Amino acid sequence: MPFQKGKPKTGGRKKGSPNKSTLNLEERLRELCFDPVAELIVGLASQPPYQQVETIMKMWEFLYPKRKQVDHDLADNDLKAILIKRLTKNEG
Repeated sequence: MPFQKGKPKTGGRKKGSPNKSTLNLEERLRELCFDPVAELIVGLASQPPYQQVETIMKMWEFLYPKRKQVDHDLADNDLKAILIKRLTKNEG
C-alpha cells in the first residue's frame, strides 16, 4: 500500500539518524585515530594565504547552505505606499 499524504510516517529510520555507511565511516576513522578536522587545520596552516582563502571558499558551500531568493507579491498600490513612506520618512 503506497504512502498517503497527511498520515504520519511509520517504520524506517528516525529523521536525522545517520545511515549505515556514515556510521561505518565514522567507526573506521575512530579506529585509525584520524580526525579529519584536525588534519584540515594542519593542512590549511601549511598553505600560503591565497590558497587558504580558496580552500575555505570551496568548503563554505558544504558548511553553510545557500540561501534561496525570496519573491514578494506586492500589488502596485502596496509598493507605491512603501516608497512614499520611505521618501517622506527620509525627508522629514
